[in-house]
Amino acid sequence: MTFGGNSSRSKRRRYLIMSDFLVGLGGARPGAGLLELLRLPYGSSSRAGQCFDFGWGSAAILGEPDSGMKNVHESPLGILGSAGDLLAGDLQKLAEGLLVCAANVRSARLEPAFRLQDDSSFASLNGAFAILLADDNGPSVITDPLGSVQVYVGRNRKGVLTAIGTHPDLVALISGHGDEIDPVSVFEFLNAGTPCFPHTMHKGVRELAPGRLHVIRWDENETNDLCDLAWWRFPDEFDSLPPEEELAANLGNAFTAAVHDRCRKGTVGVTLSGGLDSRLVMAAVPESMRCIGFTFLDVMNRESRTARKVAQCYNREWVPLVRDHEYIARTATDTVRLVGCEGDWVNAHGLGFEAEIAKYNVSTVLSGLLMNNNVKGFYAADIQRVPRWGGLLPPRYEIGPYDYVGELKVFSAGLFRDGLLESARSRRKAFLKEHPGLKRQSVAEWLDGYPFSQAPDNTAWVAERRLMPVKLPAMDRRLLDTACRIPMSSKAGGTLFARMARPIFGKGANIPDANDGVRPGSKHLSRLLQRAVRKLENNRREILNGLGLTLPVPTSWHDYQRYWRESRLLGKLFSEHGKNLRDFDGAVFASDPQAACKDPEFSWLYGFRLLQLGLWKSCLREYGTAARCSPDKRQQTPIAIGKDVP
Repeated sequence: MTFGGNSSRSKRRRYLIMSDFLVGLGGARPGAGLLELLRLPYGSSSRAGQCFDFGWGSAAILGEPDSGMKNVHESPLGILGSAGDLLAGDLQKLAEGLLVCAANVRSARLEPAFRLQDDSSFASLNGAFAILLADDNGPSVITDPLGSVQVYVGRNRKGVLTAIGTHPDLVALISGHGDEIDPVSVFEFLNAGTPCFPHTMHKGVRELAPGRLHVIRWDENETNDLCDLAWWRFPDEFDSLPPEEELAANLGNAFTAAVHDRCRKGTVGVTLSGGLDSRLVMAAVPESMRCIGFTFLDVMNRESRTARKVAQCYNREWVPLVRDHEYIARTATDTVRLVGCEGDWVNAHGLGFEAEIAKYNVSTVLSGLLMNNNVKGFYAADIQRVPRWGGLLPPRYEIGPYDYVGELKVFSAGLFRDGLLESARSRRKAFLKEHPGLKRQSVAEWLDGYPFSQAPDNTAWVAERRLMPVKLPAMDRRLLDTACRIPMSSKAGGTLFARMARPIFGKGANIPDANDGVRPGSKHLSRLLQRAVRKLENNRREILNGLGLTLPVPTSWHDYQRYWRESRLLGKLFSEHGKNLRDFDGAVFASDPQAACKDPEFSWLYGFRLLQLGLWKSCLREYGTAARCSPDKRQQTPIAIGKDVP
């Protein structure tokens, strides 16, 4: 079976998927050694890769999921490899154009008015991706508009850049910082779910900024520097807002085109929940294509029944992927190996089901992720809903104060050492000071998802893209460039989204949203009545639960608090790996976190993060051991350029 391959491309577009790449500078490790390390986080899911050796160092690239090395393009000028969901034109022309541009930046052969935004090669880039370019003069990296495929750089103790890659733990290992953990980032992760951009859990590793060409200048003395130029800039809001009807039509057309361009010949999968975003994706898939809705669930509940109705409404196949009772614990280690502690592991709902999905011969798996961020302004915490006439009239939305820095709090008094909260808030101040959200109506709207790594719940994409051919229509530039320009006053309340989505939904608009029980596009009074019905249903559930009846959780989310208290396998994992938390005594913790977790009321969210931290430390030890056993960095026999390694 060809899973995620390029054999069924359209004539105009070529699709690239790559899992990860790793670059070492200064001859610290040959390409074969880098490739050996790059496979480590994948465990039994590892795949073929390619390695390249140059005078300045080496590079290793893993291939597409189950499809060989079609993500790497070699030309006389150098190589191009792509990670994630890159939608591009002619690959040979693209590779040559990008390599020439990177070479000009490296040598500073540029016209005074030169702008990457005006370059045709960069103008053709679209999707959620990271691109690695490499030639005899050095490597370069291109990050996507939101940094949704993260790329990290590591420097050695002398401050010299020594490694670049898509996995921060491996970049730290190559740079000699594998054991140097940043206490402030650990604190941020445990309390907020992710370190503050551009910091990582490692002291010597930073995340590269989104929407930029990053060029490494290298010389014979093994010194280097990193320069970057923006090829995509966060758009300013409209000076004069187009009519809502025109905006909705533009967004709808862009979304439909984004879905169509990501549908290959063959079978398309959609990760289908009972909400509106994945429904919109399924509705936009061309009717002529075979499409399957995959729904992750523990038991049949309100959300899964809604997903089934949606699939039936569009005459699509529906496949429930049922998680066993210990699914969360069983997938914990594999997920943490892929995502580290850069986000919450529990959000990677699809891990463990990649083999089951592959049985249906899908060539693309479409996700509704990022629609909340990019189109709806769902995370605008500074937007306040003001009811009118007791709710009888449509509400008014106002911009209120938002304290992004003060929002970060300690979840457990006395657990952390003094000074960490102040240091973490200082980082937030620096991040906020340079953030383009300051120029918008809603400061909070884009803080959660720009850069992408600021949102701890985005680990679904971070993990699943490495094992499945997942695509994100919401990262299409036709949609993104327009959505970024729309002020929050036009997005608030969801009327613009409803107006955009209703024509695409078609008959699917008659099925209520599983989240609030409202049919999309309903008028205000109708919405009130539908929400009242949902409130009665929720009250009934509370009464029955109070009488001792155990009802299934109505959404795709597990009863995490109960699971945290009762899971034997989760307890076994915490017993085995929780002891690693002692490594942070004094630097992070002022008291024993394992003792705090014994409280039955201790929040599952922070318990999961503490377990993730312990698992992650075990992974780092495994990587360190493997690195010490790998081929000597001064191996005398050179590896052939572009050698395939099965």
